[in-house]
Amino acid sequence: MIRSVSTPLPASSARRPRVSAAFGADGVAAPLEAMGAGSPIGRISAPREIATVAAFLASDDAGFVHGVELFVDSGMTQV
Repeated sequence: MIRSVSTPLPASSARRPRVSAAFGADGVAAPLEAMGAGSPIGRISAPREIATVAAFLASDDAGFVHGVELFVDSGMTQV
């Protein structure tokens, strides 16, 4: 899906990055904590960890980032 919306648009400076986040810890139940223990990092993410990635993509610092999907999942997509 991200490739289909990242095709060049005439005279457009709109960027279309995407964040795919895993489970986040914000008062989560024990089953999610146990699931995070099996991740490469050994825990689930804190909401701030996902938010900082989204904030970076929305900032001018990511001005050359276009049409990508960033996985914020402690490496679970690689397992």
